[in-house]
Amino acid sequence: VNSVKRVFAKFYFRTMSTTSLSHPCCTIPPVTSDYTPKGSIEKFGSVDVYAFGDPNSKHALISIYDIFGLHPSTKQFCDRLADFGFYVVLPDFFEGQPFPVENFPPKDRSEIMTFLKNKASWEKIAPQIREVKSYLREHKGIKDLGMLGFCWGAKIVTQVISEESDYIGGALIHPSFVGVPEVENAKSPLFLIPSKDEADMLPAFEALKKLPFGDKCDHYRFDDMHHGFCAARGDFADEENKKATTKALGLVGSFFQNL
Repeated sequence: VNSVKRVFAKFYFRTMSTTSLSHPCCTIPPVTSDYTPKGSIEKFGSVDVYAFGDPNSKHALISIYDIFGLHPSTKQFCDRLADFGFYVVLPDFFEGQPFPVENFPPKDRSEIMTFLKNKASWEKIAPQIREVKSYLREHKGIKDLGMLGFCWGAKIVTQVISEESDYIGGALIHPSFVGVPEVENAKSPLFLIPSKDEADMLPAFEALKKLPFGDKCDHYRFDDMHHGFCAARGDFADEENKKATTKALGLVGSFFQNL
């Protein structure tokens, strides 16, 4: 009985968090974008990934998208991040079937949780992330590897970096499901980048500063930006959104360059 309880607890805490989905996360729809992505879809083992950047770079970033998958705005952020000298890859865990826009916002936020459980449980995507990592190391010659995640994807970044020590660090952009418990066991530096719609993340930042690499961790709150402004809900034609996204790109790019 005790072993069953331990297995259940392990599963529960990997799929839930001390923080829940915010109202904006469940109600702000993705934007319509006419952006033409610069990258292409490649096969990394069995995983389809969107990839862009210098193919000869020894520095790569694995990006974990939000529930809207390979959205043009998310690709645009990754394309611009590649300008900092990174080879950026965006694995398609949803296999071309993101949360349906026609059903958003959902009648009940539990629909989002059900979608994630069915499409992107930790048990399903953890092996895929390892496969992408191995492919980058073995076939692309990547030396330094980091991660970034948007919304739900930020939670995945914390799970990976709490278990594996060979990442240089991770950036959590307008994160969901992330609090002190998700970051306190990190094995490499994290950069917390909440929007005005996320809960106060300073307690999580304080927990990070207690770690051996705490001086390399960072926190920046965009108090004037909505949840999702750097990814699928980001309208880069809007001047304020564009300005904030450019700032976020600079912060993230510099963070990884200095690790």
